[in-house]
Amino acid sequence: MQIISSRPTSSQSDTEKDEDFEVDWVLLYDFKDIELHHAIDEYHTLIRDIEAFGLETEVRHGYGTAVLVLVRIPRNKLGNEVYRSRVKDWLFGIVHVRPLGDSSTVVDAETPSEEIRSIFHLVTWTKEQGGAGVTANFGQWEHITASFAPHAWSANKRLLKQLAAKTILGMDDLDQIKALFGEKVAFYYAFIQAYSLFLIAPATCGSLFWLFSTSYSVSFGALTCIWGIVFVEWWKRRETDLSIRWNVKGVGALKVNRVQYKWEREEVDSVTGEVKKVFPAHKRLIRQLLFLPFAALAGLALGGMLVVTFCIEAIISDVYGSQLEEYWAVQYLPTIILAISLPYITDALTLVAKRLSEHENHRTNDDLHLCPLWVKAAPEIDAQFMAVSYLRH
Repeated sequence: MQIISSRPTSSQSDTEKDEDFEVDWVLLYDFKDIELHHAIDEYHTLIRDIEAFGLETEVRHGYGTAVLVLVRIPRNKLGNEVYRSRVKDWLFGIVHVRPLGDSSTVVDAETPSEEIRSIFHLVTWTKEQGGAGVTANFGQWEHITASFAPHAWSANKRLLKQLAAKTILGMDDLDQIKALFGEKVAFYYAFIQAYSLFLIAPATCGSLFWLFSTSYSVSFGALTCIWGIVFVEWWKRRETDLSIRWNVKGVGALKVNRVQYKWEREEVDSVTGEVKKVFPAHKRLIRQLLFLPFAALAGLALGGMLVVTFCIEAIISDVYGSQLEEYWAVQYLPTIILAISLPYITDALTLVAKRLSEHENHRTNDDLHLCPLWVKAAPEIDAQFMAVSYLRH
């Protein structure tokens, strides 16, 4: 275990603190629920595996029973991983210019996000994929509760100060967000801004219909539907333009398997010769059908809560009668009960939805996050419908 640098003092500037220890990655190891000798064995195994892979570590005290394992990537190893990542992009057709060099070439990352992505690969990817194989909250590393890159405080402050002075972000602003935080975050800001700007038209139209037209206007509903279609089609083109600008079009082909992915057989790609680990699609479909009883359970739980609320309201009205207005606290008791219980019920159903998503055994993290959205949305939809029903009552 190597010492990277000394502990910072309070007199250091923000710029100096960004370079503290030259830390590239941080692992939070918590041994509160494990016996001491097992914790020591796991700790030594962790340090040994990381350093055997060629990375440098330093350990600091964390909060309570946790320790911080600070990881530094040697510059030549990190630079070679950046080069290998670019070559992989070229091989899969993401970029069209072949990077110059050979297997030992070392290059500098063009942006902080590219460097962090390469560091993430080196630390978390399995040994077969070319990483150290340290995945938080999984397998032998279940006591590693967090795995993250340190923040660049001064860069964050500069970007926040620059963006706070603007109402609408330009392309240069999105490029800076992409450079510091990556393409996913930049796409998020681009979408939120586009969506917010597109809402101006239906909001203005709705105000005019509210002032000069009748309630539940068919014309306004039709215009809203047409405007929604226009936005979706416009965003598809915008998304394509941004993906080409940031060299991420078709990047889904590069996604590696999740460590939690359980495959049943291996198949050889007839074109590339790559060995692919396959989980049958029909078995995943069968698992996805569990959504149907889950949706029924969510509706039953939230609907049952609504029925209980109505019953309490009816009992209170029957007991107090015309004197109910004098007891305002009792009058609002059903609403208070509903407001307090609804978040707990929704959280419980969301937890079940998350476990159902894990049970579906998706191959990549993107599949896990995108495909089960309709499962996770069921409790929220039911909760919103229940709230509207109660308000109408």
